Amino acid sequence: MNPIKKLLTRLHHRRMRKKYAAYENYRNDMLRNLTAGGVGAEVGTWKGDYARRMITIAKPAELYLIDPYLFLEEYPDRWYGGLEAKSQADMDKIFEAVKSDMAEVAGDQTNITWLRDTSDDAIPAMQDELLDWSYIDGNHSYEFVKRDIENLIPKTKSGGLIMGDDLQWEGIARAVNEVVAENPDTIEVVELKHKYHQFILRKK
Repeated sequence: MNPIKKLLTRLHHRRMRKKYAAYENYRNDMLRNLTAGGVGAEVGTWKGDYARRMITIAKPAELYLIDPYLFLEEYPDRWYGGLEAKSQADMDKIFEAVKSDMAEVAGDQTNITWLRDTSDDAIPAMQDELLDWSYIDGNHSYEFVKRDIENLIPKTKSGGLIMGDDLQWEGIARAVNEVVAENPDTIEVVELKHKYHQFILRKK
């Protein structure tokens, strides 16, 4: 690689590291703004990075972790479809490791309830007006995100938050905008932070 191209590559990597750090700092600030001792949920836990921060920063009394840990070969470009996990056995190993880690992180502070099921099945079975907040980071396809938000609305307390990641995905942005437009008496936008790819909605 010639010196100029090498320099440009290093500058690009540096900019990307700074951008990613700002993104993660914003997500941490979202958690810092939540009231400690609440009831929260995460849709799409994967290896537990953000769930770990939910416990240590937001300090919920109860945390519901919703993830089927299914290997889906129809999504080869995603972690759970071949990008990282190569089989159902890999997904099972990831789940057991994350479950053990979350129990250690939570200790006596946070009661964790694992719902190893699809969000389509897990969320409707939850108690109504249970959640103070939730965070969606599961299947990123439009129809799944829209159903996750719609299903979480009745499970969320008045004044509670429904948050989510990757607003830069066209399907996610479309789902968020449609739910808000279709439910003006129920849900309102707190923030659509496109710079950091996050959305925050509030139940009225």
